[in-house]
Amino acid sequence: VDDADELSDAAMWWPHPDGYAMVLPAGWTGMAVDQGATEELLAAVSETMPDLATRMSDVLARSDARVSAIAFDRSASADDSPVLLVLAQGTAGRKAHAIKTEVRQHIHDLPGRSGPMSAHDVVLPTAKGVRFDYTVIDPDLGELRVFSYLFRFGRTAYLVNFVASADAAPDAEEVFYVIADSLRFGV
Repeated sequence: VDDADELSDAAMWWPHPDGYAMVLPAGWTGMAVDQGATEELLAAVSETMPDLATRMSDVLARSDARVSAIAFDRSASADDSPVLLVLAQGTAGRKAHAIKTEVRQHIHDLPGRSGPMSAHDVVLPTAKGVRFDYTVIDPDLGELRVFSYLFRFGRTAYLVNFVASADAAPDAEEVFYVIADSLRFGV
């Protein structure tokens, strides 16, 4: 985890080494996660929530994805802090429809996913993609609302996940929209 990418208390334009950038609101901290630091991140999660770390490891192994970035709201309580988690996966020449279908299946098979999952196309100022909305019931964290945006940039597919507790989701979703609308690729 690269501590040099931590942000101040003001809203800030956050360029990521993978070639995308976004605005993180005041109070948020973002960290770029290089390919070798994913194990370090999982070890840190494991110290406080070992079951969650195991589930994260399983999801990453099944999808052949890696963690590209993580950001969270420092001003929120630890139990209600919304989280941004960006996963990256090589496209290996697969067409957009095949990637969308694969991601939809991975989300459908997530441990604890509950209820309906909606998917709809989205157009941001510099990217087109798909948004998946769903709920995960986690034994450690309770009911979580997840808003996942799938984008393809170059030879990589990015799944930009916004996660909040069910109680915090209505307020967090407004912040997530602002972050998602600021997302730019190729910077």
